[in-house]
Amino acid sequence: MRKIFLLFILIPLFSFNTSLADKQLIGKWEGKDEKNKVGTIIFDNEGYATIQIDGQAFGGKEFDVNGNKASMTYSINREVKPVEIDFIITSLETHIEMRMLMIAEFDGDNTMTIASDFNNTRPTEFNSGNSIKLYRIQ
Repeated sequence: MRKIFLLFILIPLFSFNTSLADKQLIGKWEGKDEKNKVGTIIFDNEGYATIQIDGQAFGGKEFDVNGNKASMTYSINREVKPVEIDFIITSLETHIEMRMLMIAEFDGDNTMTIASDFNNTRPTEFNSGNSIKLYRIQ
């Protein structure tokens, strides 16, 4: 989760792209990283995603990154296994887009494992270095 935070700090500009919400994904998900820090991801029904770490929120309809206004949406592709989830970061000013490519695996309606390699490539497997288990809390 800390890597996600750092990624947002380092990205100077983003662009706008809406996505359709997925009913199984909508809600507030919480998990602990390898250092036992709690983080949450909120997927709303309008297609926006928000990440909260250490009391700080990033994403949603509008947030600030290094003085630039941005938004974060998400898209989900259930046509493949594991499921692909993309966070789409958008500069509200320049409309430049950046995607964070992830995979996810659902274990019922309230448990999800999500993975990202944090290097502009989509991971192909889940491992202790790239994954976090999330539990729906709302």
